Parts: sequence; C-alpha cells; structure tokens
Amino acid sequence: MQPRITQITRMGSCGLLTLVALSFPLRAADLETPSVFRPIVRENILFPPGSTAPVTESATASTPVSAKLPGGEILRTWLEGAPIAALRVQRGTNPAETIDAAAWAGVAPALAVYPDGTVLIAYRARTSSGTAEVMLARLVEGKWQKPQVLTTDSWKPSGNISDAGPRIARAGARAVVAWFTASADEPRILTTTSSDAGESFTQPERIDLGAPAGGVDVLMLHDGTQLVSWIERQGADASQPGGLYLRRTTAYGATMPPALIVPGVQLAPGTQPRLQLMKDYTDTAAQLSVTFSPAGQPNTTKSLLVTLPEAEVLAAADQGCGCTPTLAEQSGVTIRARIISVSADKKTVRLRHGAVPGLFAAGERDYSAGPGVPADVRSGFEVLAHLDEKDGVWSLLDYRVLVMPAGPR
Repeated sequence: MQPRITQITRMGSCGLLTLVALSFPLRAADLETPSVFRPIVRENILFPPGSTAPVTESATASTPVSAKLPGGEILRTWLEGAPIAALRVQRGTNPAETIDAAAWAGVAPALAVYPDGTVLIAYRARTSSGTAEVMLARLVEGKWQKPQVLTTDSWKPSGNISDAGPRIARAGARAVVAWFTASADEPRILTTTSSDAGESFTQPERIDLGAPAGGVDVLMLHDGTQLVSWIERQGADASQPGGLYLRRTTAYGATMPPALIVPGVQLAPGTQPRLQLMKDYTDTAAQLSVTFSPAGQPNTTKSLLVTLPEAEVLAAADQGCGCTPTLAEQSGVTIRARIISVSADKKTVRLRHGAVPGLFAAGERDYSAGPGVPADVRSGFEVLAHLDEKDGVWSLLDYRVLVMPAGPR
C-alpha cells in the first residue's frame, strides 16, 4: 500500500507558526515570549542506573542497521554497491532480499519496528535523473510492500551526501521521519509524521532556523512528542549562533524555539550527532543522551546527558491558547470498539476492535481498566476507546459511548 501524503493543518500553541514552517524557517525571533524549552546539558556524567550505553555515531552505509522483531528474530538492513546501491534486508537466518535496487550509495538507511511486526525503513533512492529522494519501505504481515516516495524535492546533490540520510523514530502507532535536503540550493531540515504505522504521512514541515548544515537525528516520546536535532550554521548576526540545536514539537503541532545543545566550535567537522532516549517522562523529567565527535579530538566521541524541562512546565506553555490537548490526551491511541465483557472486579475489560496499525491485529483483547473508566461500564457498549500502554500493560483509560446496549441496565 502506498503511503498517503496528507496535508494536515495542526493548530495548537504556536500552531500558526507551525504552518508557516511549511515554507519558511521558524526563527526564535518570530515568537514574542521567551521559550521555556531550556534543557539542562551535563558533561562528564554517569548515566542513570539500568540505562543502556549511549549510541555512538553511525558507521558506514555498508554496515548493517539492525533491530529485534517481536518474535525475537534480528532484522538487518544495509546497502551494497556503488554509485547505485541495492537496499538489502535479512530476517534472522533467512536469505537476504533486495528491497530496492536503486538506493543512493553511502547514505545509511534507518528503521523502526512496531509491536505487531510492522517495519519501516527510510532511505534515499537514486532516480534515473540523478535526484536523491526520501523513500519508505514497509513490512506488513510478513511481506514487503513496494517502496514508495515519501517526499519529492528533486534534490540533485553535487557531492558526498553520506550525512543526509533520513532518520526515523516511533512511539505507539506513530512515526516521524526527519532529513536534510538542499534542493533549489536552499538547505532545509524537514519532518513528516504518521499516526498509523506508516500507512499515511503528513505534508513535510520545515523546522530549521534558516542555515542548516545537516547532522539530523530524531526521537519520539511516548505521547508522540518529537525531538529533532540538527547542526545549524552561524546566523546573520550573533543572536543566532551556530551549533547543534534541539527542537520539540508535540503530536498536535505545538512548537517552541529550539535550544542550542552544543556550540558549533565544539563540534568536529562532519560529525553526525546521535540522540538516544534514556528516560521518558514519568514522575521526573525526560532525559536523552547526545553523542558527537568533539572538535580537536580525533577518533573520539563525547556524550552529554540532556534533561528536558518538567512536563508540567511544557504542558502549561502548550496550553497557552487553550486549544492543545493535554499530555494524557495525546498519549496512546483512540479507536472504535465494542465492549465484550467486564470482569467481576471491574479491573479488566475485553474489547473487540479492528486492526490498529503497528500495534494490534483485529479481534478481541483484554485491557486493564484505568481510573477514568466509569463504574457502570458494561458489555454491549460501542465506544471510542482511549488506550495507552505503560510498562508493557495496555489499559482502557477512558471511553465515549457511541451506541448503548439494548435491554435494561
């Protein structure tokens, strides 16, 4: 199935500026109020107990990128050949497959895996006219669909673009793809998002400050918030210094001026900074690591721990216009379902619903009943169910009745 590119108008706090970013860079000066997005950056630190080691910068495109599938198999993807490469994929010990015979050599692919086994691979293709297009390959129910163009910007690179590969992240059924392009001799950082495991994507949005130099990476938090990093050159004046920036955008489009994480003088030429989520928002603020090659220190990498502002502070800023959903409303998924049964203690609810792309197959499934579920919940309701996951357990947090069950209550 071809990914549908859908123009979505997203309004929220600063939502109008998000629309402007479709065509123009969003500058800090465009916002009259100071940004509350001021992460705390720490050097020479110990990362939280139990966290994985920060990722280092990506290797060459010929080195496989791998991820574990829900069944335990390892999926690997890599490029073979030059100047036109084949995008190759292997699941477990199965024979390798060619997904696209015309990928752009030297530009590493990126992949995301969903709980139901759906896989997305973002990469650059090399067209017959010499343009470098961002593509998406999608594995659904064990079969690779025909790769489709995710965006067409007709960029014809004149040199090495190994640092211009797309990056991808997912949370729940959502996904975000971010990339650098310089079509029409105008460098830009673009993002596009999906709410249905890659079946459709929004129109790409521009998120840089006007002078990007690449080095893109992206994370997605549990509630769909996107964290995009990139390297920006020095602006026209000292009010916009060069360096590695981090921008936050909520699932509903609310955005703020980006934060400068690493000044440009501290970055080695050609470095490819990488983000890794160390801790999502729980009872304390979210944290991520930033790993990059420092200037003047060949063959070394440096990792920083970045602590984001408290969730309540950011939520209050997002709610400034009174039109942005709460963090709880942004998290999880909302689907139409029928309540089949309710346990005697009202702690478990069985729902029957259609497939939720990336998460569940169609059928019946038990969910924990959250505190927002009314005590009079009963079988037979047709509802819009708000589901969310925490620590591997999916819960029914709330619902809106669409059809009442027949018979006495």
